[in-house]
Amino acid sequence: MLLVVFGYPTQAQTTDVEIYQVAEVLLISDVAYANPIADVDVRVALSGPNGESREIAAFWDGDRDYRFRFAPSSVGKWTYCTSASDVSNRGLDRACGDINASDYLGENIFERKGWPRVSENNRYFTYADGDPVFLLFEAAMEITWKSTLEEVERYVEDRREKGFNAIWIVPMSHQYFYPNGVTNRAGQPYFLENDVTRLNPRYFDYLDQIVEKMNSAGIIVLLNPIWGRMASVYENSVHQQSISLDTALLHARYIGARYAAHNVMWLIAGDARYDSEEEKFYWNTFADELDRASGGNHLMSAHATGFRGSHYYFSDSGWLDFHTYTPSHFVEADYNWRGAIEASLTVPLKPVVNIEYNFEDLYDKFWLFFSDTTGAVRITSADVRMGAYQGILSGAFAGTSYGANGIWQWATPSTMNGFGVRYTATEALNLEGSSHMGVLKNVMEDLDWYSFTWFDGLITSSSSARKIVAASNGETIVAYLPRNSSIVTLSTIGLSSSLSVEWIDPTSGIKKPEVVYQSSAPNSITVIPPDSNDWLLVVQNLNKWLSINDPSRAIRPLEVIVKPNPFRSSTHFLIQAGEPGSAMLSIYDLLGRRVDFQTKRSDGGFLDYVFSGKASGLYLYRIQFRGES
Repeated sequence: MLLVVFGYPTQAQTTDVEIYQVAEVLLISDVAYANPIADVDVRVALSGPNGESREIAAFWDGDRDYRFRFAPSSVGKWTYCTSASDVSNRGLDRACGDINASDYLGENIFERKGWPRVSENNRYFTYADGDPVFLLFEAAMEITWKSTLEEVERYVEDRREKGFNAIWIVPMSHQYFYPNGVTNRAGQPYFLENDVTRLNPRYFDYLDQIVEKMNSAGIIVLLNPIWGRMASVYENSVHQQSISLDTALLHARYIGARYAAHNVMWLIAGDARYDSEEEKFYWNTFADELDRASGGNHLMSAHATGFRGSHYYFSDSGWLDFHTYTPSHFVEADYNWRGAIEASLTVPLKPVVNIEYNFEDLYDKFWLFFSDTTGAVRITSADVRMGAYQGILSGAFAGTSYGANGIWQWATPSTMNGFGVRYTATEALNLEGSSHMGVLKNVMEDLDWYSFTWFDGLITSSSSARKIVAASNGETIVAYLPRNSSIVTLSTIGLSSSLSVEWIDPTSGIKKPEVVYQSSAPNSITVIPPDSNDWLLVVQNLNKWLSINDPSRAIRPLEVIVKPNPFRSSTHFLIQAGEPGSAMLSIYDLLGRRVDFQTKRSDGGFLDYVFSGKASGLYLYRIQFRGES
């Protein structure tokens, strides 16, 4: 990290740095402002090679110090000049200089190949050089204030070895609110003098170290600036003091500027619904300011409450680059796979990540057991695997997430908190599910997961009581069989006689090619898993079997009846599909805004959707159908 100090009038200053490395510039203010974050806004305009341009914000760092951080993404000379809202401040306004960026010579894969981007087909992530990258996230929200640096170093090294390349954190505790007196382990509060408009730079010094440790290990930080229910738009906020939109924008500008030069992805809001126009406006405005302050160079999404996803609320928001959805902590949740289908069918098409499902060692449906755990069941590593594979193979191809009960809330001996936690964060490192997630990532990479599409035409019958999901790329089919799937019948229509079938153990990645399968009904075979555990079934050497890229497979002719039409308060959409599958109905107003969104599964009969108009006028509807054969 490099440092340059400016006076006024400024002379050109030059900083040398490798691409994707942090160049830091110090500005000395002429004025000691009463509220240094709110009283002045400092922006930095940068121009780079090949006509590139970027604008970022500077942030207050204590006393009269302001800084900006920039990581050039191209080799060559970048020039910059600052502009301050207080143009009379000679230390902050019109400071100019150069940043010379050279090739990166280290081993960090994200700095050799570039920060993550959305693929050209909008279905997965790539490095900046275009190569695909599978993102494996872990939730460690409270690490930001409960941990020590020694614990962070141990945690980061453990997760790096297991294949994790993204960690989800929340700078300000999402369990407590800082005016209540909560501080980090260094004794620093998030706010100065309990004033929500005055962020404490010394609190962020430790957060800087966490982000830098993770980035140095090749781990992206999924940074969640303000938890949803802290916003003032929620009347029944669980927090004692809420944050107005004007104050939230100060937070967005500060955090965006402070981490503009780091390998971060932004996650907007958290664990809330965003139904009202006021709620959407709050978070859309917050996201725009965060994106502007950080230079528009970081991917962004939003986190919704259980059984919802970003596609419910922000699919048309320009800042949203990928979808996340939340099946919640429910072992048998159909939303693990239904949510993936919903999000992957949403227009415009964007990558999808199953962001929060079964956290290992948390209680299944934990919200039912806050006061009484009688009959409660702990989530196991097998439950974690089922949720992960059901999401990925149903359309959430961009990556998946993992959570452990002791880690997401960063339990320590003095801060064990609730939710039935029984292991500290360092003890929970050894829960076996985290190792299985590393196996999952390796399996997906070996199978070129990015080429796959959700495919339900393989399984015709099964002894399993749980959903079996599958995906294919036209040459290979991968299916996940949950526990106790003792007999599975596969359709062989169009299959080559030379096909091969093998099993992969999702706990180890070990393959078992010596599969015995037998003929059963015409045009089908029966396969028997090696034992009663969960397995991945891989079918290869296909003979162009019902190409999954053929649009006629995905969309079938539908019969649609809208009655009554015109209507006063509500109307029914009766949809008849010619085969089993999932149908999605979207309603738009004449401005192109989606005002309703419903997805249901059809067994081939009529589906009844009810739409209640929010205002009189003309509405447009769109129906998408994905068959299961």
